[in-house]
Amino acid sequence: MGANGPRASGGGCSGESTSSRGTCFFAFGALIALARPPVDGDRPHCGGGIMVAVLPWLRRRLAALDTAALQSRLALALAIATSLALVLATAVVTAQEEQLAVEQSLAIQRIEAQAIARTSPITSR
Repeated sequence: MGANGPRASGGGCSGESTSSRGTCFFAFGALIALARPPVDGDRPHCGGGIMVAVLPWLRRRLAALDTAALQSRLALALAIATSLALVLATAVVTAQEEQLAVEQSLAIQRIEAQAIARTSPITSR
């Protein structure tokens, strides 16, 4: 750690722009997700990388808004909070439904395998 804090070393993702850092963060999450079966820890890398990459664009868009009025600040804060809650709820429900579908599929395959094993005659030659 130097006088200016920790520095990124190597890896080619030590660019100074926020967009390149976000792209690097997203790429890291995508590469990790492709290298092994996906887990819940991969999603924050990809989602966080996209959010960091769009920060410069978002900063310019928000700077154009007149947020001096308390009403528009409150509306913006409530819209962001509601959107975030909906996105997180959707992610949780989707993960639960995926797990349920896998469990149901395995149960059906187990039942079918047992039925086939009981009804098929054992033939020996």
